[in-house]
Amino acid sequence: ILGLAAAVASAFLEARGRYSDCRLVLTGGDADTIAFAMRAPLVEAGGRIDLEPDLPLRGLVALRPADQGSPC
Repeated sequence: ILGLAAAVASAFLEARGRYSDCRLVLTGGDADTIAFAMRAPLVEAGGRIDLEPDLPLRGLVALRPADQGSPC
């Protein structure tokens, strides 16, 4: 987790150096764990982490076919 958090933080800070208005949005079930591990370096650099742990599932729901009366 710490290695992944360091890699994501490094990539984000590099991107932010090029694009000052970019945002970091973490998704998925481990988003809060990774965010916790990388919060200190980002806060020191003035960055912010947005958490959207359910974004992948919301995307799948949005892509499902129109309901034909079946719950599945």
